[in-house]
Amino acid sequence: MFEENKYAEAADKYEKLLELAPPYWKWSVGLGSRSFKDREKHRLFKKNNELFFMSLNRLISCYDKLGQKNKASELSRY
Repeated sequence: MFEENKYAEAADKYEKLLELAPPYWKWSVGLGSRSFKDREKHRLFKKNNELFFMSLNRLISCYDKLGQKNKASELSRY
């Protein structure tokens, strides 16, 4: 859908992925203040889910193209 410029539909699909994913991807912000166990969860999630982060970047691009700059900015933190 993203490749077909159907950004609203693509965003819906990518948002569902975020809902299903464990919260570890959000821990990039403030990671240094988390426990060693949490940092390790984050590291392993990031290492083993490269496609997740590609999807996250695509969602940010969808929001940009749809003019939803606040949503894009919020997700860009991660």
